[in-house]
Amino acid sequence: MEFSKFGSDVAYDLIYASAVFLHMPDELVWTGVERLVDKLKPYEGRMFVSHNIKFCTRLGGEKCTERLASLGLESLGKQTHDSLLFNHYEIWFGFRRIKG
Repeated sequence: MEFSKFGSDVAYDLIYASAVFLHMPDELVWTGVERLVDKLKPYEGRMFVSHNIKFCTRLGGEKCTERLASLGLESLGKQTHDSLLFNHYEIWFGFRRIKG
């Protein structure tokens, strides 16, 4: 979960985490999310996580919302899209950076 090699002054409009968090322990996922938030542009940056957000749902709705907010994120809900690469529909969960 080391992202410094991308530069300390880099900010992204969008980060896709496609199947990145599926097989990782929850606390390591939260560490990654915390570090990725700092790479998103304030108020505009979005992050999309594919497949599931078990690291969040295992906490429960309110606790998940609180933890996301403490990191400066809000949930944008889930969306599905047709994956032409894998010939099936994928579920994506969106988040927006809400702090500067």
